[in-house]
Amino acid sequence: MPRFDFSGFFKRITGGKALAPEQVTGWAQWLEVALIPWVAIGLAWLARPDDPLLADTLFPWLWFAPVLIALRYGVLPGLLGSLPMLINWLLADHFGVVPKDFSPEYFFGGGLLVLVCGEFSDVWRDRNLRMAETYLYVTERLSRLTKRHLLLNLSHDRLEQEMLARPGPLGYALAPI
Repeated sequence: MPRFDFSGFFKRITGGKALAPEQVTGWAQWLEVALIPWVAIGLAWLARPDDPLLADTLFPWLWFAPVLIALRYGVLPGLLGSLPMLINWLLADHFGVVPKDFSPEYFFGGGLLVLVCGEFSDVWRDRNLRMAETYLYVTERLSRLTKRHLLLNLSHDRLEQEMLARPGPLGYALAPI
């Protein structure tokens, strides 16, 4: 009976290409946008059922989920990833576990952070795209120049051989055979 290679499997599912592939399909992107905030909110409800917004902590840890989405995909997915935060607040308010000193500035600050991170992501994604297009153009141009140089070198060698085979004026070497 063959043995299962756990180390190879673990490397495959936790490798750089598995966790952060170059291209993400559309449905996988929106699945991440929907799931990541809900997983974070679920963990917050499990860890602190008396404060599922984590509003009493020194740092707003729940905002990591939409910020990560904004950094990876841009402004709009980041804002859509922030909507579960509002729904979480409504659920917490319904169950009466929102702290008494809770301020709406929690959402303003988090939303502003998501907007800044999303804009940062969009700017760098555009710069990387422009750099990739420039790289492609320069690579194609270098390829063309290399081919032209090779042809020129072959032509020069042919002229040199013609001059050695039948010495005479240069015009005779250039004449068709």
